[in-house]
Amino acid sequence: MFYGKWTLVQYNFLKFNVFHNVAEFYGSHPWHWYFTQGFVVVIGPHLPFFLYGCTLASKRYRIMLITIVWTVMVYSCLAHKEFRFIYPVLPFCMVFCGIALVNLRTWRRPTACALLVSNLVPALYTVLLHQRGTLDVMGHLQTLCDNSDPSTPPLPEVLFLMPCHSTPFYRMSTRSHRRQELCR
Repeated sequence: MFYGKWTLVQYNFLKFNVFHNVAEFYGSHPWHWYFTQGFVVVIGPHLPFFLYGCTLASKRYRIMLITIVWTVMVYSCLAHKEFRFIYPVLPFCMVFCGIALVNLRTWRRPTACALLVSNLVPALYTVLLHQRGTLDVMGHLQTLCDNSDPSTPPLPEVLFLMPCHSTPFYRMSTRSHRRQELCR
């Protein structure tokens, strides 16, 4: 009902990313990028605990480990890679981190505190400071547009020199539409 016709999302993914390779237009990385950079960044400071937990885990967790490796391998076959593509494996990875933390008898509390701090500091930076400019500039544009009278030319003109997804309230359209839309 959402697409207005019968749709198989997995087939659309294959068609877009594999058969037509349209996603490569947005950039490409070598096949090993997830193994050497992507997964390491996504799992962050939990990586040593994940690896240690993998060595300690019993056979009943093997299907989870296979799922993690399979997912990363399949996404490694695509030319276009992003961190967000492998986020769904993180809950499985945290199971192995938990197994590792449970087996750390004397160092459990200091390790948990270190993990909390090592995640909290980047999280606060990312939420409060990182790439705030695209949001903050919209307040300045609103002030610029509020101080101008749309019925008398010239309307303020704004040139965005950035990707279209990074600035809120901006869409690709004709130049006159763009100016009027910004000044609403």
